[in-house]
Amino acid sequence: MASDATNAAVRGPVPTCLTSELLTAAGFTHGFTTRAGALSDLGLDDATVYMVSQVHGSTVAVASAAIESATFRQREADAIVLEGGLAGAIRVADCVPILVGDRASGRAAAVHAGWRGVASGVVPAAVSALRSRPHDLVAAIGPCIEACCFEVGEEVADQLAFAVPAPGVEVRREGGKAWIDLVAAVRAQLEACGVQAIRIERVGGCTRHDAERYHSFRRDGAKSGRMLGAIASLRFS
Repeated sequence: MASDATNAAVRGPVPTCLTSELLTAAGFTHGFTTRAGALSDLGLDDATVYMVSQVHGSTVAVASAAIESATFRQREADAIVLEGGLAGAIRVADCVPILVGDRASGRAAAVHAGWRGVASGVVPAAVSALRSRPHDLVAAIGPCIEACCFEVGEEVADQLAFAVPAPGVEVRREGGKAWIDLVAAVRAQLEACGVQAIRIERVGGCTRHDAERYHSFRRDGAKSGRMLGAIASLRFS
């Protein structure tokens, strides 16, 4: 078995950010930063990017040029809807970052979805707030904790199973414990909102497994850093 050093050499240097082919093709400036990246690597200015105080809920905040980004950051929410060229970002360290773009209107959304957000419906709330025709949407699901590492109690598994529409959340149960596939849950919620399966792209891997590329709260606890999922809406003339 190759050593970690050998694997790192084979993979090469850690990229600063990861991008979606679907969102790139649709013209959206966007990306998921790794532990080596920052907003500037996406061509975005931290001072003008809209962010929120994340609370693991389902509230959607709509950004507006009439509100300064610094003031906007005081709002409690877990999804940001953008238009007119405005950019937004959410912070993650195991939770699921989701970026959505409307190819027709240029509107975009950045969504932070931990298990509580998935259970409370932050994904459908964000899609609804975009006011889009579902077939115009493209979405990217970024680096997050995967089913191999996301162990939860039976109660959490039951809450997610109840909240996620068919085909539902994938759960592996063993010895009174459960392992949840949040990526599958988010994908199921997006498809239930009408987003076409071929318009949903998975980007990156498991945050807890890959310490070289990603921050992980499950792995590192309170000392864990945060990564960003960011997207800029399109400005149509």
